[in-house]
Amino acid sequence: YNGFLPICSSSFAGVRFAAVSHINLIDQNNFEIIIENDNKDYTELYLLNNKLVAYTLIGKCSKSAFLKRILLTGEDFKYSATI
Repeated sequence: YNGFLPICSSSFAGVRFAAVSHINLIDQNNFEIIIENDNKDYTELYLLNNKLVAYTLIGKCSKSAFLKRILLTGEDFKYSATI
């Protein structure tokens, strides 16, 4: 369905996590992968042609709404340490 995202989101032992993607990540070798780890979240971003195509968050998941919007709108994603 248009606008539908496969999302795995849960909490285990008080730690939240979310994995979101709208493409199959298997057999894809052209990703730019950005990993950020701060005191709130562990974040993995998967970009393809400057577009966010998937992400994984572990922790507070404070960036989830922002990342979901970027993924759904298909805007060019310019990484900044302040995402």
